[in-house]
Amino acid sequence: MSSSMKLSPGQATAYTALESACDASHLVLLRGDPGCGRTTLAEALSTARGGVILKVRDLYVRVESNADALLDEQALTMLDTAISQHDLVIFDDFDDIVRTLHTPYGNERAFAWAAGMKTLLDRAKARGKTFVLTGSGGHYEHNRDIVIVGVL
Repeated sequence: MSSSMKLSPGQATAYTALESACDASHLVLLRGDPGCGRTTLAEALSTARGGVILKVRDLYVRVESNADALLDEQALTMLDTAISQHDLVIFDDFDDIVRTLHTPYGNERAFAWAAGMKTLLDRAKARGKTFVLTGSGGHYEHNRDIVIVGVL
């Protein structure tokens, strides 16, 4: 971790757990309430390990039109590109995209997104890459490959 990065004692403990989780698994969920420091920890990890952070707001623009499926495809393509170019990919505020998919017409989109993410996560694992999702949790906790790190 960069010596210029200042972490609270709780964040420092979570950071140590995050590094251990990344060493143990290809898929890590860094979860905690808004404002707890998830993004700060993600930035520290990215700095230390040379990864890339993709923020949902940078990847995905919600458009209320038939173009949504194309945007989903572009976001998945950007994630796939990041996985092919970096050993560590951090998808910050992952919950935001899940909330976007839960629209009145979104069930098919949500299923398509989940299938696309499963493919990406499997590809990351096969390539020996580490994929970190940050958010408040609940969406991938059932995945038996995931290591969950909580931030208090």
